[in-house]
Amino acid sequence: MALMAHLRFSLVVPFRLVGVTRHLHCTARALAQEGSENEISLLLSKHGKKLKPKQDHFLVLTPHQTGVMRLPRKSKTLQSNSHLSILEGFDFKRHTENGTNHSQVRDVDILSNIQDTTSKLMKFKEQEDNEQMAKAIDSCKPSSEAISEKRYLQLEKVLDEQFTLQQLRNYCYLKHGVRKARIPKKNLIPTIITKLWNCSIDYNKSEHDDLIVENEISLETRDIYLLLLTKNGRILQNLARIGATIAVVIDENKLVVRATSHIFKYVEVSISRILENVVSDDFSIEEFIKDHSQIDGVHHMTPEEIIALMQTQSSSYVEITDDSKYKISTIGRKNMNIINSLLLWVLNYNPQTTEILVPYDGGEKTEQYPLTNYEWINWVARKQSWHRIQQPVAINQEIKDTKIDLSEKIDKIWDILEINKTKCAKPLAFTETKSLSIAFGHILENAQNKILFQSKIPEVVPKVLRLPLWDKDGYVEDDLFSVDQHLYLVQMKFVPNLADVSHKVNVSPLEVWFTLDENNNADTSTVRCIHTYSDNSACIQTPTLSHDFKITVTDTVDALPEDLESSEFFDWLQREQPSFRKFLQESNFSFGGLKKPRIAPSFELNVKLEGMEEPQKIRYNYLHRYEHRLLRFKYKEDCLVQLSEIEGGSLGGKASSIDFISTNGSINKDIVRNFIDDVLQF
Repeated sequence: MALMAHLRFSLVVPFRLVGVTRHLHCTARALAQEGSENEISLLLSKHGKKLKPKQDHFLVLTPHQTGVMRLPRKSKTLQSNSHLSILEGFDFKRHTENGTNHSQVRDVDILSNIQDTTSKLMKFKEQEDNEQMAKAIDSCKPSSEAISEKRYLQLEKVLDEQFTLQQLRNYCYLKHGVRKARIPKKNLIPTIITKLWNCSIDYNKSEHDDLIVENEISLETRDIYLLLLTKNGRILQNLARIGATIAVVIDENKLVVRATSHIFKYVEVSISRILENVVSDDFSIEEFIKDHSQIDGVHHMTPEEIIALMQTQSSSYVEITDDSKYKISTIGRKNMNIINSLLLWVLNYNPQTTEILVPYDGGEKTEQYPLTNYEWINWVARKQSWHRIQQPVAINQEIKDTKIDLSEKIDKIWDILEINKTKCAKPLAFTETKSLSIAFGHILENAQNKILFQSKIPEVVPKVLRLPLWDKDGYVEDDLFSVDQHLYLVQMKFVPNLADVSHKVNVSPLEVWFTLDENNNADTSTVRCIHTYSDNSACIQTPTLSHDFKITVTDTVDALPEDLESSEFFDWLQREQPSFRKFLQESNFSFGGLKKPRIAPSFELNVKLEGMEEPQKIRYNYLHRYEHRLLRFKYKEDCLVQLSEIEGGSLGGKASSIDFISTNGSINKDIVRNFIDDVLQF
């Protein structure tokens, strides 16, 4: 016993092990009774080793299963029977039972949502891959059910070598709703051909008629690019719909076509005829810039940058010739005319226009708010980032429209409206008009401190619609609700070629206007040609309001007489402006039917300019057209309010505008001051 006590207390135990000590004591006493010291030594030598249990059946529980950690609840948006959407998201907000807004987001919940989403996305991707593969298999289906023997063997070989057994099984289920889980591949392929596609071998049919062969069509680099760029590759897509598989090998300048011999011949002939319509023009960009840019103006872009910007919107292939000129190629003359219009867009010839910013000088804090909707501006302006200077407000707070006073700025505004009246040579023709207008909108700026006026202000529209109509006196009360009160107009813009005046003066751009009838066809008897030789604007920045102001004085001259009857008018055109009459005859001004409008690319106009003795024959090149839908309202005695919706297509953008137009016959500083006060009270 003394020996046992000595052994028991000589063990070094760093912490209390009551059970272990008790176990050693009892075992040592039992062994002492047997008198075996060797067994005692054996026991002590195995102390601290884990003994293997008699039955090694373990059940390992996770923290969730033991109840230590609460199982996360699945998001309501991730039910097993819900459809996956790319717009599907999660609401990580958790609300207490009392309905408070306190967020109780748990990491476990977020992790569970991420795992569930990943699983669903993987299933979605797998399903998409299966559907794409099913489409690929279905594309091998012959167009005719009766096929030759060699075509049948070719189909078997294609399905066997290009698709796996699982892909073929998925195809049977996705496209035909048939499960073929236990059929081997060698039996499944004939089943697809004969049972699902209903194909049978016609031994009288020649393999020349339906055997798929692979051929190559070698082309020039120019032709490859034009086929891919024109209408976003629609030419090759249409040819592929007739049963041909077309692959483009750009590095080798060739097309690889897999089709029957008849279809390949059709594809080859079609491409050859399409490429016969390729039009190539030697083009001097420096000369074009000189002919359509302001005299002594500053060019902000190099010729290379202008060509590169034009190519982003055109289906063209551009080469540099040996004499450092450009050779531009397109499919069809129409696309070449579009290129000329795009280049005019980039050059932006507007010498008659002056826009000067009257900046905000108040003490309130302002910030830059970026423009988010670029649909209303033209395609050139979309290449830049724009912002408005505005007083910061809370998210759910609206800007309070406080009354402002511009009386201290009237002198500066008047100086802007009367500046630079001689930048364009004044045309001497028929009716001269001077107009004063104020537009509501947003003044936008970019990194180069250029300004752009955005006229779309939806907040003001409801207030405008409550005004009385401008010309309601011509209608009875019931007609105001049953008759469409809108005016429908088409505006076309043309840019002059300054080479016709030997680059001596700036010639004002020309606008051609038509009214549209109930079928959206232009009424040529209502045509007006307008020279705008001065257009000065003062852009008033008011960041404390929901909108800014643009005050404009415009000077115009009508190029055509307005006091002639229809027959007399066209006779006058034949004598005085024959090129413009030809323009009216060759163009198709139909804007509402299935047939697209066709506008001649240019015309000549005899223009008498101030300071020149003889009329100048100037060619005007077509830039773009805008369709207007407008309502006119009356505000006070001498103010016309015009609400316009303007559609300029993918190039010109889509916008709406609100313009207050003074109907006062004359314009001076006092009239401008009073008109501004009236509009600010609106």
